[in-house]
Amino acid sequence: MQTIIATLFLALALMSCSAKGGRAETEAAATEADGAAPVAVFSADSAYSYVKRQVDFGPRVPGSEAHARAGKWLASELERHGALVTPQEAQLKAFDGTMLPARNIFGQYNPESADRLLLVAHWDSRPWADKDPDPDKHKTPVDGANDGASGVGVLLEVARQLAANAPAKGVDILFVDAEDWGDDGDEELAEYTEKIQRAHLPEEVHKRLTKEVERLAKQPFGSAEASVIRNYLDVCLEMPWNKYTRERADVEQARKLRLENDAAEAAAFHTRREV
Repeated sequence: MQTIIATLFLALALMSCSAKGGRAETEAAATEADGAAPVAVFSADSAYSYVKRQVDFGPRVPGSEAHARAGKWLASELERHGALVTPQEAQLKAFDGTMLPARNIFGQYNPESADRLLLVAHWDSRPWADKDPDPDKHKTPVDGANDGASGVGVLLEVARQLAANAPAKGVDILFVDAEDWGDDGDEELAEYTEKIQRAHLPEEVHKRLTKEVERLAKQPFGSAEASVIRNYLDVCLEMPWNKYTRERADVEQARKLRLENDAAEAAAFHTRREV
């Protein structure tokens, strides 16, 4: 979010930059005359209203009705704020084989300018709440108020400001789709988390393995550390936790056999019978 805000201020600064000749020089002269520089005022309330409107559609999961309606609304909002809008539609194959009807929404201001600034946010929301503390909710979609709608809300407010304060340089706003479906790594983490939940582990073991899954999430996929963590998790989860059999081991008999075996080995040590 900090990156979005920093980029926002850069965009607003560009809007008040003057170019050589024409209208920009006229505005600069007027600015010098009254001693004040034109300033675009970002409205947090407006940005939040854009976030709420997105969430009101419901989870914007590719292929859903909410996703289709939200996409149309985003394109119309950019057009309403004066952008030249170009939709970019494609059928994408996700890591799990699902075909996703993806739609990027690309809006341009001052498209003739070769000097441009690109502002980007993804607008889709995640199809499963795999980080929810309640395992029963891991397969349900999320509303994406923060992860998705917040970045788009900021950029829609930037678009509103650009409509009121035409930029001297080119500004592009791109809403990208199908970003939050996830990848193999996300599915792997979700599987480990589910296995830990199903194993009914002792509390200390549960905490330890959960911590290892969190460590795995921070590792590059092919790193040596990630491989060590996977091996550790696999070994621990393959152990028969809380599983019992009817067989009973005779510890005393096993001890007696071990002593007899040790004695036989000792008697053969440094002799021709040592094989």
